[in-house]
Amino acid sequence: QQHAISPPGTDAPALEILSTRKVASQGLATQQHAVYTVYAGPYVHVEARRNPIYSTVTQKLRLKGKGFGAAGTGEHLNLQFVPTMPKTDYKVQVLSDTALSINLVSGKSWPLASDEGTYLYLTSLIDDRKGSMNQLETPVVIARVIPTPTVMHGGEKVIYMTGTTRFNINGTGFRAKTMELIFDPPLEKDVDYMLNTRSSTHMQLMLRSGKKWRSDGKPGPLKLRRIDTGAGDLRINTKYGGVTVAEVRVNL
Repeated sequence: QQHAISPPGTDAPALEILSTRKVASQGLATQQHAVYTVYAGPYVHVEARRNPIYSTVTQKLRLKGKGFGAAGTGEHLNLQFVPTMPKTDYKVQVLSDTALSINLVSGKSWPLASDEGTYLYLTSLIDDRKGSMNQLETPVVIARVIPTPTVMHGGEKVIYMTGTTRFNINGTGFRAKTMELIFDPPLEKDVDYMLNTRSSTHMQLMLRSGKKWRSDGKPGPLKLRRIDTGAGDLRINTKYGGVTVAEVRVNL
């Protein structure tokens, strides 16, 4: 048997679960069918979840469904993922029969196979109290893992209040379609500047006509306080109120 799972309404790639394997014998390829014991109890249903999560800073992944059992530690549950995620990287907590939380262990990360993002599938759920069979109704996508963005300090970069028409910000994990930036002093995208994300490590800001790089008109640092690449606002360098991306000076 072969099942292809592709979440409806998304571009998530199909996940193929094969129950046959090819065996080479005396130079001939033969087909050997695996024999499975059918699980007879009620299956656990998990709702598909395609929301983005950051690979390192998203600490909890909450799943909805049915059949998780009574609230508790979840130590009796054994999960399997694609891409693979070692059991030492997470802890499971049953919140209720309809809610399950997968908590990332400190210092660990969600599996990320590509800078463009990786769909994380739950392929097996075994409740030790009910036997050793996979009780998951069907493999299901539970998240889209995206890189946690970083921003390089640019305090040595000098730009002029209106005389500089564009400047660059470097870092990692930038995503063209979902970038949102919060500056100090405030600047509004498409009103004060235009944003061009050229790659995952490089974005360019272009000043709009009649606008200034510092909305208060005073020379000083332009700080990026928060960045959102699709999985929520991330505070940057909170100890210093953000990372300085440029030093703004009055026009010559």
